[in-house]
Amino acid sequence: MLGTGAALGYPFVPKHAQFIINVILAPLIVLVMGWGKGIRRYIFSVLVFAGVTFAIGGAASAIGHLTGLDLVENFTLAVVGLGVLFISYIIRQARLFSLKKRVNVKKVKIKIFDENLELTALFDTGNRLTDSITAKPVVVLSRRIGERFENKAERDIAVKTVAGEARLKLLSADDFELEYGDGGKTSQFLIALSKEDYKGYDLILHSSFC
Repeated sequence: MLGTGAALGYPFVPKHAQFIINVILAPLIVLVMGWGKGIRRYIFSVLVFAGVTFAIGGAASAIGHLTGLDLVENFTLAVVGLGVLFISYIIRQARLFSLKKRVNVKKVKIKIFDENLELTALFDTGNRLTDSITAKPVVVLSRRIGERFENKAERDIAVKTVAGEARLKLLSADDFELEYGDGGKTSQFLIALSKEDYKGYDLILHSSFC
């Protein structure tokens, strides 16, 4: 908003004021937006801001030469252009927010051996991990919760990840229970123990439970 306001008012200020704006605008905007992030991050952000500004300015100048339009004199056209950019930004941010809201995280109750736990679970439709021996679906428990069950693991299971293939310890028992969703309940599943902690949840459910 600060940058947009400066851009709109720029053609109407005296020449000496334009010089001051040229000098302080980038450092001021970066200081306001990046307060408390450190001097190295600040300097880097100023350089990026200045580089992008010069690139956009060069593009605008080229468009002006090609079309014969003076964006300073054609103020209405400049405002419309800024408006289109602003609306595009809002639409992009709304789309990102919508994608974040689609992450389905809910509380579930799970019994692991003799422990009854209430965990935050990710309802992941992409988790189709199935044990090749028992043909049971496999849920994945975070390291933070699962590390205390490691000594009860009977074998490993191969898991394909973005980084490649990993082997996770596998818990297998007849007294596992899982309550999920709106009245969903099952005991037909196995538990793989993750080697990492998850952010915002401790259990990844199998797609068949979603």
